[in-house]
Amino acid sequence: MFGTLIVLLPCPHAGGDLVLRHNGEERNFSTTSKALRGVQWLTFYADVEHKLRAVTSGSLGTAPSSYITSSASRVTRRFPRRRPRP
Repeated sequence: MFGTLIVLLPCPHAGGDLVLRHNGEERNFSTTSKALRGVQWLTFYADVEHKLRAVTSGSLGTAPSSYITSSASRVTRRFPRRRPRP
């Protein structure tokens, strides 16, 4: 597996934040009904830890998907080049 895609459906709910961790950094993404306007999605590499926090009311609709390749050597990470600051 080299990556994950999570599709978040706009369902009325509270709680259920998505937490991502990588290299000691943690990011929290709100999935509350107010934060979601239409279908939203997140994608990240397989070495990123992820979890959904508890939904406190309503229902959260998600569609997770894992991406697999037959050869890990075919996957190349490309990072955007930073432009020098003036």
